[in-house]
Amino acid sequence: MGRLRSPVIPILLKGRKTFWTNALVDTGADTSVLTKKVAEILELDLSAKPQKVNGIGGETEAVLTELTIIFETPHKTYKYQVPVFVVTDETVDFPMLLGRAGFFKHFKITFDESKEKVFLKPRPE
Repeated sequence: MGRLRSPVIPILLKGRKTFWTNALVDTGADTSVLTKKVAEILELDLSAKPQKVNGIGGETEAVLTELTIIFETPHKTYKYQVPVFVVTDETVDFPMLLGRAGFFKHFKITFDESKEKVFLKPRPE
């Protein structure tokens, strides 16, 4: 079996500071997930009590906070406030996982495996 390309999109993350990254569009994630390293770059508020969360890597602790994501198309810029879990284990490294809460409801999302692409069509607001 050959290597599959992941459905990633370029987004701008905004806390007190900003950070460009590629986010994995993750239909299996209820909430977006971020590493502590990126959260610290963004200067996100991590003062909430960590809670146990489950994912593909098993159970870990994470802090629930919010950030702004900015997604650009050639015709329009979209800006949304989304909840995000920040994994507290500093040794863990992974790309941002863009989960359903706060983002998916704004788009019709189509995965075209044959073209190795993900399409996001804005829903009327």
